[in-house]
Amino acid sequence: MDGWFTGKFEYAIDAKGRISIPAKFRDLLAENARFHTIRVPKFRIRIYPEDEWEKKAKQYENLPETEIFDEYRREFYDKQADSDMDSQGRITICAAQLKQIKFCGGKIIMLGMGKYIEAFCAENENAQFDDEENKFAEKYYIVNEKMREFQKNV
Repeated sequence: MDGWFTGKFEYAIDAKGRISIPAKFRDLLAENARFHTIRVPKFRIRIYPEDEWEKKAKQYENLPETEIFDEYRREFYDKQADSDMDSQGRITICAAQLKQIKFCGGKIIMLGMGKYIEAFCAENENAQFDDEENKFAEKYYIVNEKMREFQKNV
């Protein structure tokens, strides 16, 4: 991918779970690009183009087999899905991920975050999070910090 995803866009999801990738983002991608989506804290989904996903997945695969990393790897891959961009520039967000981000039929915010896109329900942008979500977020950030420490020492 050449360039960076930047900007904030609001879109609707159709009845089949499809959402348009903003034209500004599509300009950075090959036609019929493949995306990988994963649920992250704060009821959000990260949308990675194929090349960036491969880099991210490799980071997880290179971690040692410890209880905390194995548990997180299970969650990482369990919450992952992929989608090819169709001829109209849309990708499909699977029903399980829409449920995980508490999608309630409104608009979805697409936020450019450099090498990936974050998507979340507009109604949840400033939501308070329950204990389960806070625990998920805590584990997510702890594992990512440990992963950075591990990679510094490799």
